[in-house]
Amino acid sequence: MKKILSELIKNHGVSNDINNFEALLRQKCGNQYKREVFMLCQAVRENILIDLLTPPQGITQTALLSNLTQRLYENLGIDKALAEWTVQTWDIALNQAKAPQTQNKPDNKKEKEEKEEIEITYEFAKAYDLMADSPNSVFITGKAGTGKSTLLRHYRKNTKKKVFLLAPTGIAALNIGGSTLHSFFRLPTRPLHPDEVTTASVKRRKFYQSIETLIIDEISMVRADMMDVIDQFMRLNGKNPDKPFGGVKMIFMGDLFQLPPVVSSKEEEQLFTENYTSPFFFSAKVFEEIKIDSIELTKVYRQKEQTFINLLNSIRNNQATPNDIQQINQRYQPQFDAKLEDYYITLTTTNKIALQINSVQLEKLSTKMHTFQGEITGKFDKGTLPTELTLSLKQGSQIMFVKNDSEGRWVNGTIGKIKTIKKDQIEVEIPNKGSHIIKQAKWEIPNYTYNAKTKLVATEVIGSFTQYPLKLAWAITIHKSQGKQFDKLIIDLGWGAFAHGQLYVALSRCKTLEGLILKTRIRPKDVIVDGRVIEFGKLGQSS
Repeated sequence: MKKILSELIKNHGVSNDINNFEALLRQKCGNQYKREVFMLCQAVRENILIDLLTPPQGITQTALLSNLTQRLYENLGIDKALAEWTVQTWDIALNQAKAPQTQNKPDNKKEKEEKEEIEITYEFAKAYDLMADSPNSVFITGKAGTGKSTLLRHYRKNTKKKVFLLAPTGIAALNIGGSTLHSFFRLPTRPLHPDEVTTASVKRRKFYQSIETLIIDEISMVRADMMDVIDQFMRLNGKNPDKPFGGVKMIFMGDLFQLPPVVSSKEEEQLFTENYTSPFFFSAKVFEEIKIDSIELTKVYRQKEQTFINLLNSIRNNQATPNDIQQINQRYQPQFDAKLEDYYITLTTTNKIALQINSVQLEKLSTKMHTFQGEITGKFDKGTLPTELTLSLKQGSQIMFVKNDSEGRWVNGTIGKIKTIKKDQIEVEIPNKGSHIIKQAKWEIPNYTYNAKTKLVATEVIGSFTQYPLKLAWAITIHKSQGKQFDKLIIDLGWGAFAHGQLYVALSRCKTLEGLILKTRIRPKDVIVDGRVIEFGKLGQSS
């Protein structure tokens, strides 16, 4: 939308004939964006553009945008998120229209972050407003690749509230720079009944009472019993024992159509059969007492081809027709043998198969084996290491980065190849991005304490892991691929999918249908979707 708007401004300007401009804009955008086009033109009628182009003296840009948003909101009586989106869209489009085509590269990380552009859609703005201002708990969902992680980073960067990021697994927590649920609440790793939850020390209680918002990412993997345990814990240790979660605002983020909670024993299965309608987080008893504001991000950024997006949606929603499955199975090539220079990665259903593929491929290389020993300090669970403690690599090895680069040269999940290895130096070649010397990275485990004198929460590092941010990546499991995206992908389901959302997660990691190779045909029974998730989704849409 911003690109279309800026191009119109460049080519036609914003003439006094707003009706003509509206017709041009509507022609470019189509019927899909009727409301947005109407709002952009209403902003012109409300003289928003005049103030953006000739702002009053002595006012900052941030204050100007805030004032214009408030004016549009009050004058038209519209949703505040829509008013904010309208003003920001005009501001960005005007800047793009007058900006030069080439720009100097940022000199440092801070400047790069300031220039990084995020597309603020209406849904994105609405979700942000719910996170910031809604008095209720919030559930933010969306298909794979719709910008949930981007929204989370954007909110964390801009909020002034005391917000803490949590996730169900160690890897997921490291990816967002947060804590695991168990470590944050200091819970045992075994299943816990809410009645077993105890009061924390006086010092720890002061910390929990200072919390304003808790965000739980990858909520699809959090079990209902864990939610009731967290509720009980925060009632005992938070601000208000009479309110759900102790009066703290809860924000839940994730796609319930992706990987489900793990119920690993017969005893746990019996627990859910007797006490809950499902293992999913929304079946927790605490949700009988609170209102949840839900919003779904719908614009898919990972895939561009509408045909592929439609196929993924049919798998996700358990609506795949025989024709849909046949279309996907056109990518079936059981004898496909990937060349090293093609950078294909295989997704498997089990860790054993992934390890075997990596071991075989590494053995094929005739180059010398090099080992790099990582370092653990303090409290860092070895089961949550993002890569191996002892990392074995050869020149020519296919690798995956497991940590975002501060300079933006790669992200967590980027595939590359080891070009050279020296004693303490690894050079990696990334497709279409050249070669880079890789330095060791550090992952840290935070701990939070409350300072009674300053009334501030302090963050201390209680554990760290240092290692090269690489791991062998001819193959990884579907489970470990969640949150990542690949240009070229081989999916090997082996004996078939066996879990809710597993096939959808695997397929949706690939950016294009052409980049996908199937080692086994997709069968209708591989499309596994829990009906209770579908029903919950319908409730969210109607609320």
